[in-house]
Amino acid sequence: MLQHNLFSNGHFLLKSKSHYRISSVLRRLASYDQHESPTLPHLTHANPVLTLTDIIPSACQIVIAGGGIIGQSVAYHLSEYGAKDIVLLEKAKLASGSTWQSAGQGMHIQNTLIQTYFTKYSRELYKKLHDQGHDVGFSEKGGLWIAQTADRLHTLKRQYAIIKALDIDCELLNIDKIKERLPFINSHEIWGGLLIKDDFMVDPVPLALAFAKLAIDKGVKIIEDCAVTEILTEKQRAGQYDRITSVVTSQGPIKCDIFINCTGLWARELGYRSSPGVRIPTQACEYICLKTKPIANFPKRMPIVHNPDERFYLQPLANDAVLVGGFLRESKPIFLNGVPENFNYSLLPDNWDDFHWILSNAIKRFPLLGESEYESLITGADSYTPDGENIEDLSKQGTFGKARWFNIVKREYNACRKGVAIIDMTSFTKYELKSANRSVVDFLQMLCANNIDKPIGSVIHTGMLNEQGGYENDCSVIRLDQYHFLLVSPTSQSTRSMKWLKSHVPEDGSIFLSDVTSLYTALNVIGPKAKYLLAELSDENFNDFARMTCRVCLGYVHAPNDQKVTTNYIRQATYEIDIGTKRFNARPNLYQPSEMGPTVQLSTP
Repeated sequence: MLQHNLFSNGHFLLKSKSHYRISSVLRRLASYDQHESPTLPHLTHANPVLTLTDIIPSACQIVIAGGGIIGQSVAYHLSEYGAKDIVLLEKAKLASGSTWQSAGQGMHIQNTLIQTYFTKYSRELYKKLHDQGHDVGFSEKGGLWIAQTADRLHTLKRQYAIIKALDIDCELLNIDKIKERLPFINSHEIWGGLLIKDDFMVDPVPLALAFAKLAIDKGVKIIEDCAVTEILTEKQRAGQYDRITSVVTSQGPIKCDIFINCTGLWARELGYRSSPGVRIPTQACEYICLKTKPIANFPKRMPIVHNPDERFYLQPLANDAVLVGGFLRESKPIFLNGVPENFNYSLLPDNWDDFHWILSNAIKRFPLLGESEYESLITGADSYTPDGENIEDLSKQGTFGKARWFNIVKREYNACRKGVAIIDMTSFTKYELKSANRSVVDFLQMLCANNIDKPIGSVIHTGMLNEQGGYENDCSVIRLDQYHFLLVSPTSQSTRSMKWLKSHVPEDGSIFLSDVTSLYTALNVIGPKAKYLLAELSDENFNDFARMTCRVCLGYVHAPNDQKVTTNYIRQATYEIDIGTKRFNARPNLYQPSEMGPTVQLSTP
């Protein structure tokens, strides 16, 4: 029994763990043959008979490396969508890598909405295959997610709203309903749960082989014991990117137009074998689960139970057995110098030291587990990405070199540094602040780090600080009159800066605050020739237009209450023209004098 053999008086009997490690590893390596997983009783599912290809072709259109469930799924879907001349290469035997170790859970709670869509699509596909007679072990067990904190329950409610909108069958459960489905649960500290009835289980190996059979029926060639050793490319488009030309394998080269890396644990190493090398951000890590012997008192229709707060799951298996697994508190990277080439149908040594925390939580929540006998501890390996997302895109090369957009940026840069350019900055947030007395000056002096009390016509670049001296907003303050200011902030700070101003503006109404963003169109005329361009559009004398000051004009006619703002950000003359789009019936008509050379209109920052 689990409690008798491993757990007593709240402590694991780790002194005898070496006995379990040696005996269980020897037993597993002797009993698990090809296409039989240690996590699921696959002997109940018949694997399809496959007609594999023995001789490697000299050329094809698409080469897929990796014969796990991902590679075979890619081959199946490409053939279903009409792709021809596909070859799948597996360096050992089909489904002998991480697919062989998979628990086969289908969960609709995912990191992103697109991954939830993938799970929904997968369920529909696997059910269709099951209905067509393919023995893939499809079972609609459902998934029950347990919340042990108020925050977790709030998160489950949000996830419920998301997946319910996708027409996924689910419902929120209170503690009483959880006890009805899991009468053996210790309900202490349970706040509620989410039952996703559409969560499912599959048998990964028969499913992968079913994909392979359907792909072969569509003309896909699948070759086992054929390892990819190098991917060759050639430069295209004046050396701007690399195109696949051929793949070198242990059985000879294959010319191809497209190469797809589906090698899982070995994907990173294979990326380095391309010429030039492709960096694939994956790392093999250890995961552990425990398989029990049949437990008579467990309910027949038990769902897959997930407890994210205590980081474990219970998965019902055939013959009333249960799989107990979860993620370690600290991930354990393995194979730091590369995954062994012969790590097929292989497991790692048993790791009771790390798994005891997961098992302890599971026994505490489901005491019946402590009275059960265990069959084996399974310590396997899988590959993970730093952000937990899938890598499903064209290979990306670093940009240490001359990028394709270099000449475009060069023209933009030269226009700003040597000529004149126009930047549309209308989206920048603009606030008008004024008062009948000095209160608006004191108000801005309190909020801003720089000195705001400058002469009329000044432009002050400053930050707004909080009580701890931290930055709340970056802005430019323009003094239009003695007690009249215009504050300009980045577009992204629109909501935040208004909230910050409103939270500090006096409640007596002495300061008038208004968002005037929509009242002005802002064009930034930038570059050493900016003043020559503007001189042709206005009678202003730009030779005495001091930096960080403003002037005001109506259209192109000088008037006492119009403004132009200059802020020198690139060490050359820079002018900003604000046009009152709702106050004045005047529009700019900026043009390019021929003697100035080409200019570039830049997008809004």
